[in-house]
Amino acid sequence: MQYYSSVNAIEFLPQMPCSAMRKIPVWMLTILLSLLWSSLAPSAKAQWLGSLLTPLLKTWVMQQVTKADNLDIKLQATDQELLGGLIPQINVTADNVVYQGIQAHSVNLVGRMVQLDLSQALRGGGVKLKSPVQADLAITMTESDLNYYLTSPQFQKQLANLRLSVPSFAGPASSIPLALNQPQLSFLEQGRVQVAATLMPEQGPALPVQITTGLDLLNSNTLKLNNPELKSSGQLLPTELLQNLKINLGQDTQVKSLDIRKGLMQLSGIFTIRP
Repeated sequence: MQYYSSVNAIEFLPQMPCSAMRKIPVWMLTILLSLLWSSLAPSAKAQWLGSLLTPLLKTWVMQQVTKADNLDIKLQATDQELLGGLIPQINVTADNVVYQGIQAHSVNLVGRMVQLDLSQALRGGGVKLKSPVQADLAITMTESDLNYYLTSPQFQKQLANLRLSVPSFAGPASSIPLALNQPQLSFLEQGRVQVAATLMPEQGPALPVQITTGLDLLNSNTLKLNNPELKSSGQLLPTELLQNLKINLGQDTQVKSLDIRKGLMQLSGIFTIRP
């Protein structure tokens, strides 16, 4: 059985003006709710919980992310499972999600055997996970999403300690920090991407560069550059440091597949949701 938020849980509360309810002490309201809960039939309790949990879970998800549009949550559980705090399957979808500095065009999560602590929810509080949940994850990212990441403090911090050797016609090669200003990424054919940016030397003029590379999985939560090429004014530059550049997706992400096609990057894997 699927539960949605269309049923208003307030239907099960005594009909009382809101102004009057605000004057009731919290301890008395808790007792009244407990008495009301104990008087409900199991099916009514499950219906009440189903209508209550969806908005509470939405609130919890929004607290974990910086941004999420069109957030939708669907629960699949029987009455008995729901009353026991068990949700065999929960589907979460959202658009334009920003999480820990990473932006995604769309996110689809499917969690199974989710155990919830409902004690606070029955007292008017929120919901809590009893244990971590490993959810199937599907993410779609656009060029705009990846450009958002390239300008994020998290990515810029990864570049902070890297220095690039740049040949000089007037003398020995110079070493400059790999600080990219206003990077702009675009998808190319055959699963490769191109980044146009400006290197900002500590001294001297800015250096426009173009990076062309593929993206591969180094491990389950890290992307690496595949066969990168670095050019400035048509001249190839050394790419040793680019070979060591990694894109960390976070310890709770386990990516199983990565695909770039038709202007989109698609990732699928497992995401661990922690209490």
